[in-house]
Amino acid sequence: MLAAQGVSLWLPETDGPVDLTDSAHRALVLLLGRQSKREVQRARFRVLAAMEAQVREQGRYLGGRPPYGYRLMDAGAHPNGVQAGWGRRLWRLAPAPGCARWVWWMFARRLAGWSVAAIARELNERGVPCPSGVDPGRNRHRVGVRSVASILANPRYTGWQVWNRQGRRYPTGGGVDDVVWRGWKPAGEWVVSDLPAHEALVSVADFLAVQAVSAIPVPATGGTASLPVGGVVGVWCVWSAVGVVLGARPGRVSVPPRGVQQ
Repeated sequence: MLAAQGVSLWLPETDGPVDLTDSAHRALVLLLGRQSKREVQRARFRVLAAMEAQVREQGRYLGGRPPYGYRLMDAGAHPNGVQAGWGRRLWRLAPAPGCARWVWWMFARRLAGWSVAAIARELNERGVPCPSGVDPGRNRHRVGVRSVASILANPRYTGWQVWNRQGRRYPTGGGVDDVVWRGWKPAGEWVVSDLPAHEALVSVADFLAVQAVSAIPVPATGGTASLPVGGVVGVWCVWSAVGVVLGARPGRVSVPPRGVQQ
């Protein structure tokens, strides 16, 4: 492409323009490409290892939007003197007035046997602001089933810092931009802080109990309107000194009929 446009590529290693018709020059370009990829992979490994240590040993908040029910508060100057000199600060999660209590309310209703869909519907009928109402940067919508399910399955509400729940995998020996998988990681690969890092909105016991609750097949009101869900609805969770271990089981969301069912 460069040759077609009359542009020549110069490299210090060739002491002049690259001649791709020369086998030695082609081998040199391939070697430089491999070295560059190695540097990218080394930098990625070192950054991820440092972030893991910060979460596990310090319980540090590494950025991103705070979970629903939390807000960000100043946690003091950055421990790195250079970063602190630039005015950078540390942040931690703290309960957000007005919506933190609804997180506890969701867990309490789930422990009472409510389905995820019933909780979402009750929140909408009460006019409770959804995550987008509290954080305008999020998608504008009502409280949905997936939003409630993700809140109920988020272990950060127990006060521990949890990181690396989502990620990507790269093929061995592949390109630096080749990704073979993106999505939720198994709980064994999560990074959990050694000590609580912020104020809990629910207890560990309540969180574990909620993970074992399934939708009531036949509610007290009579029949049901059931929607099979592809993926994970129920989860079981084991909390130990080494972190969190989750296993998935299939389930369904049951919505007790209210008025006329469509």
